[in-house]
Amino acid sequence: MNKAKLMKMKHCSDCQYIIFDFSKKQYLDIAMKLRMKVFVKEQSVPKKLEYDGDDALATHILMYYNEKPVATCRYRTTDNGIKLERFAVKKNKRDSGLGKTLLKIALDETQSFRKTRYLYAQTAQIGFYEKMGFYAIGETFPDAGIEHIKMIYREKHG
Repeated sequence: MNKAKLMKMKHCSDCQYIIFDFSKKQYLDIAMKLRMKVFVKEQSVPKKLEYDGDDALATHILMYYNEKPVATCRYRTTDNGIKLERFAVKKNKRDSGLGKTLLKIALDETQSFRKTRYLYAQTAQIGFYEKMGFYAIGETFPDAGIEHIKMIYREKHG
């Protein structure tokens, strides 16, 4: 993927999103600033853990509201399927439905891969992901000092 195009959203006239890869530095920089604010500043994740080296392997989604970046995530292929990760929503836009919309975009974009889609959810967000079709599996584990659990997307058939 080397083309990136801003796309409008049907149900939100003030929203747009862009899907891009590591080569689109201008968008990656914006996404990284948002992730730094959410994970490093707000949640005290060490900077070296946020810069994990997987950005070059991932496809990224950056969401705008009123032409301002408000949310981002990435997905990548792993040995276990498609891992959805690094969901970050600007603090003043949480509980606005943008996180749900971002997750739906990621699920739509990865549906054609025909692989298990999963994520490591912060345990405080389990309910959100369950409502979106995920189920928890295994035990909780600490990641960057925050409890997480593996969740798998329940594919809809028929």
